[in-house]
Amino acid sequence: MDKKNTLYDALRLIAQKRWEDISLADFSSNLNLSRKEEIFKILFEEVLGDVQTQLPPKSLETYPLREKLLEVFLTKFECLVPYKEPLKEILKNSWAFPPIMGPILMQEYPQHKKLLGIYGIAGGTLVTEIQSNGLFIIYGMAFRTWLQEEDESLPKTSALLDRLLKEGEGLLQRYS
Repeated sequence: MDKKNTLYDALRLIAQKRWEDISLADFSSNLNLSRKEEIFKILFEEVLGDVQTQLPPKSLETYPLREKLLEVFLTKFECLVPYKEPLKEILKNSWAFPPIMGPILMQEYPQHKKLLGIYGIAGGTLVTEIQSNGLFIIYGMAFRTWLQEEDESLPKTSALLDRLLKEGEGLLQRYS
């Protein structure tokens, strides 16, 4: 079984059971986990690799920042498509099972920062750290819309991302 199928099966399991009721032994040994939370790290690392394959960083070097962010986030959503249904179920149930949100966010945030760094969007300053955090919030808001969107061209997700990025850009200009 390949890694994507193994990840999909693990996410389906998480979608069907309470996080507290899942043990490390429930996951495939192919994933080599030392803690069950690492399933999300593997997922987001896999997606990060897929984004870089589909969207080589050099291909965006001349893009303005907002367009670059839009391309990166939309490509990330494309790369998450194979996992969309179980992620939708997991997050739908996350209100009933809040312990799942901590492991998801703790594993996705470092990958988010790495993704921004790969595309030259984040740096090591306080300002870029604040920007990175704001972009993670924007991504999270768009993620919820993406989960509900049926149209593969993602018009609602694209429009929301564009609007939020414009608002964030305006906010940064106003206070810089």
